[in-house]
Amino acid sequence: MEVRSAADELPRSLTSTLSALADLPGGDTIILGLDEATGFRPVPLTDPQKLKQGIAVKARSFTPPLRITMEDGVVEGMPVVIAHVPECDPSAKPCRVTGSGRAYLRG
Repeated sequence: MEVRSAADELPRSLTSTLSALADLPGGDTIILGLDEATGFRPVPLTDPQKLKQGIAVKARSFTPPLRITMEDGVVEGMPVVIAHVPECDPSAKPCRVTGSGRAYLRG
């Protein structure tokens, strides 16, 4: 599971994270709205719906496109966005950014 603050916008690292998680067996989950530096405390999200739309746009920028499912959550009374990244079909791995052809792995 990955967490990102995303208080004002999608994190720049989201593209590489999505690619890497799609290549993991079983995929993984990203939670936007928690700050790891503060012990995973929630941060105010300016526009959760805009974050979900941004994730959906990014999901289509991969080969093959990712079929991310998203849901709203609440942590300590604050909204968070939960994105479930499924594993890419093994025959299509590695999951690549369509524009650059790059693929990312978890370190």
